[in-house]
Amino acid sequence: MRDVICDQQAEHQRVKTNRHKRVTDQCFSLPQLRIFIALPLLQFSFPTTQLLLLTIPHSTDPEKHAMTTQYPPCFSCRALLLIDVQANMLSEKKGVPSSQSVRQNIQRILDHARSAKPPPRIIHVRNCGDPSDPDAPNTPGWQLVFSPLPHEHVIDKRKNDAFADTKLGELIPLDAEVIVVGMQSEYCVTATCKSALERGNVVILIKGAHATYDCVEIWNGGSVTKAPVIEADVEAKLEDAGANLLEMKYVSKLFEDR
Repeated sequence: MRDVICDQQAEHQRVKTNRHKRVTDQCFSLPQLRIFIALPLLQFSFPTTQLLLLTIPHSTDPEKHAMTTQYPPCFSCRALLLIDVQANMLSEKKGVPSSQSVRQNIQRILDHARSAKPPPRIIHVRNCGDPSDPDAPNTPGWQLVFSPLPHEHVIDKRKNDAFADTKLGELIPLDAEVIVVGMQSEYCVTATCKSALERGNVVILIKGAHATYDCVEIWNGGSVTKAPVIEADVEAKLEDAGANLLEMKYVSKLFEDR
């Protein structure tokens, strides 16, 4: 009789273990597992319950797994991307026409981001031009206008799309909100915003914090399209593509919980 009971207990444990394994396998085959935990709290002598949402990213793809482990976690699920905010673009003599106002606006945005709790993941993207370009590596024009803090990231690129052939995709989670400022509107800003949208990121482009140069239309009699016209056209096209536009007057609330 004792042997029968032991056999039954062993079989019960085996079935229970297999059932638990199947449920576990099903749960973790999902792209993302969300667990709700209710914790009783006592505040001001009144019993309340605080609901915590824990998001556990999971992927069987080793590259995607590396994205979640290689860098410190992005607690705010938000990234500030400063694209080509370099000396040659914002110099008074050879910079974009709106260099001074754009510089002030980007400085204001960066200050808000750095003071936010928790702060977004701040990423400085630096273009590396050819030897004859004003932003050739290690030249004065190549230098970043705003020096990165120790915990901030710097990505060097050679293409318009900051995600192309860089590790930017490892720094920005697929579900992160990406806030974009920088230069030039119709080139690197546009290409990077479109790439982020294709990844599934929410993209916010801040008006007045991206810029470009006047464009001489060589094939159209040498007419000149002014930079503000180009910038407005870029905003309209990116909005049609799914990006969100934000006015500078709302920047103070940008990095708060929404």
